[in-house]
This record gives sequence, C-alpha cells and structure tokens, in this order.
Amino acid sequence: MNLRLPVWLSRWSAGPTTIVLRSDGFEIQERGRSVVSLRWSEVQAIRAYQRDLVMQELTCFDIEEVAVARYWTVTEDAKGFWAFNAACKQELPGFDLAWEQHVHSTPNAENSRVIYTRQLASQRRPLSSG
Repeated sequence: MNLRLPVWLSRWSAGPTTIVLRSDGFEIQERGRSVVSLRWSEVQAIRAYQRDLVMQELTCFDIEEVAVARYWTVTEDAKGFWAFNAACKQELPGFDLAWEQHVHSTPNAENSRVIYTRQLASQRRPLSSG
C-alpha cells in the first residue's frame, strides 16, 4: 500500500468527525463541513490498526484514494465509524471480514493490517461456472 501525505481526521483535529454513508460511497465531515467525498470505486486500499493512547486504544482506518497520492485517517471515535465498517464489508469485494481479530489481538500494539486492496480487472480470478 503506497501511503503518502497523511490527512488526519481524529479527535485532535479541527473538530468532531462524522462519516456519512451514501448509496455510491461516503463523505467524511468535520464540524458539519465536507472534507472529502469518495465513491466506493475510488477507494484503493484500507489499512486498519490500533493506536495506543496509554489509557485506551483507538482503532484507526487509513483510506487510500485511487490515483491520488493521499490517504484519509478516520478513527473509531468518529460518528458513523462502525456503520462505515459494515458498509465496507458489503460494498468492497475482498474486504477482510476478520480484521478485528487481528488488529485487536495484542494490547498496546499497532497490529497494522491491510484489510482491503482494490484489484485490477486483470488480477481478478474468473468466476467458476457450475
């Protein structure tokens, strides 16, 4: 996963973060203002990890855009984070359905895991007939 130019969207940023689901994708908002709006087809990859905050651990997603050298970080304290997770399971073919077991397996460790990578049409396996 090629991650560059981080864009932080968390409790330490400009304000409360909300993830708004749409039929064709999602929008990330801060203080009610749109920061980014992406279609599902514009998601290149998602990396999940936990950040150790001494008194608690925070689950994070880095969402990489297709054809753009940037990614967006959202954390579990964002309103709509877990609904976004559920939508990813439905909308992104190959999304790792068991990512939580890995990421939360060891306390106080990042446990980073790429949980989704968009496949090029040439990389997809043909559907079996039968």
